[in-house]
This record gives sequence, C-alpha cells and structure tokens, in this order.
Amino acid sequence: MDQIKKSQLICLEAVVTTGSIRKAAAKLGFQPSYVSRQIQILERETGAILFDRQSAGAVPTPATAHLLEYHRMWSAQLEHLESQLGSLDDLGSGSVIVAASEGLIPSLTDEVLWDFNRQYPNIRLTIQTKATVEIVHDVQKGIVHIGMAYSPPASEHLRFHAHAKHRVVAAMSPDHPLATQTGDITFGRAIAYPFATMPALYGLGRLIEAVAAAENLRFTPVMQANTLDLLIRFALAGRGVAMVTDYSVREEVADGRLVARAIDHPMLGNQYAKVFVNSERMLTRAASELLHWIETRMSVFNAPMAADVI
Repeated sequence: MDQIKKSQLICLEAVVTTGSIRKAAAKLGFQPSYVSRQIQILERETGAILFDRQSAGAVPTPATAHLLEYHRMWSAQLEHLESQLGSLDDLGSGSVIVAASEGLIPSLTDEVLWDFNRQYPNIRLTIQTKATVEIVHDVQKGIVHIGMAYSPPASEHLRFHAHAKHRVVAAMSPDHPLATQTGDITFGRAIAYPFATMPALYGLGRLIEAVAAAENLRFTPVMQANTLDLLIRFALAGRGVAMVTDYSVREEVADGRLVARAIDHPMLGNQYAKVFVNSERMLTRAASELLHWIETRMSVFNAPMAADVI
C-alpha cells in the first residue's frame, strides 16, 4: 500500500469516469497499455480486484470507491497545504471550481466573477452549470469547491452559507387567459393549461412533480427542459405556462414581455437558492476568498420578489 502513486490513482479515476481503459487513455493522452499497467499495479498493491471486465466496459468494484475516496481526500489535503504555503505571500494564485444552477449564473458572473478575476488574475476559475443533484454530488465528493443550487437536500456532508427564498411562479405571455387574473392562482389551474417545467433531476423540476403528486393531479407537461432559457422562451412564444422562479423572469416581467402569477401552494413558496461547501473539506485560500465574495456581493441572495407578481 505504501507504493500507491498519484499517477495510478489518476488513471483509476479516468477509467471510472469514462467506462473503459481505451477511453481513459485517450482522455489522459497515454497509451492504453500504460493505463492498464497502472491498474494492474494498483490491484497488486491493494490485493483487490478493481474492475470487472465486461463486454460493456470496465465496471468498478466496491474496492474502487474506497480508493477514489482516498484519492480525493489526499488531493484536497495537498491542495490545502499548497494554499497554506502560498498564503505566506499575497493571494495571487490557485484554482477554484464552482458548480451552479443556471439561474444563478448571471448574478455570479456580473456581480462577482469579473471583478474577482480583475483583482486576482492568476487564480484559475472553472465554472460548471449542472443540475441540483449533480452539484450536490460533486460537492460531497470534493470534485468542486463551491456549489450553488436551488433547493439542495439537507446533508451532514454539506455546510450551507448564503441563501435566498424565491417563489415558484407561473410565467406566461400577457395575452394568456391567466394573465388578467388577480391574486394568486391554484397549482391545479396553472397546469390545466399547456405548461413546461424542468426534469426531476433539477431542484425546480423535483419540486413541481412533488406538488403534483401531493395534490394527486395529473402531471403532463408539454415540454421539459434542463435550461431556464428554454422555459422562458416557451412562455415568451405564447405556447403556455412556464414553471420558473420569480427571480429568473424579473427582467421579462419588468419590461412587460411576461406576466408572472404566484401560485397558492405552501411548497412553492419555499424554493431556496443556496451556497454550500463540503463540511469535511478545508477550502483553499482562493476558494475561501471567492466564497466570501459570493456571500457579500450577489444580489440574488437579497432580491425581493418581482413587483408584478401578484
């Protein structure tokens, strides 16, 4: 076990993520024989079989998960050590990976990232847009430093920081039948018309499906999309009702292109945007600084509901 090397663990992770030695070799720029040899050495060092070789590819065994966890913990500790040593000088280098829900990207970029990049040009930033489930997974596994998502589930492995409460609304064109109605509308009335929402992989989509199930209502969206932009365009085109957050359509509502109606259901008033990190991982100095900027500078965490939501 003392002879396990970082290069072997990198090969192991690549085989797991790609599903085959050939694809892992292509991803890493190595020969397949080299990757295969590193896996064989790991199996000899650990005394464990790491992959079941099947026609569909290399299927990891339970022992593989333990080695990957060790690899990620070791990498995180090394990263923290490098950060601490670097902190002896001015904060001027390092890297930060952020995974965020699409609806939070505009506020993140315009209010945080551009100024942060100007002040710390040598810090390498990687920004990924993913579904809530994927963001939570990547933060828990230490793949990303900071997660930002709508309605992430509670977890003992997450530490939450900034958060904001946003309402789920029914967004529609001004000539839609529901647009002239005053006051909140019921969920059943909102989905009685053609509507679009996100898949359950996303926090917003999971919430909409949960409400439909709780109300025992038939759930038949005419469109599901993994991007808010498509949902908003669906409403702008007059195709029906888009289930989105009040924050995501604030500009379209303000300029009169859309009308947003609040939905009278307690679950839909509790849509939270949250920032979180791995509770068991020490953040690098660069990641800690960016987290502070996110907490203090993003208006999304202080934005009131859109004024035209009745």
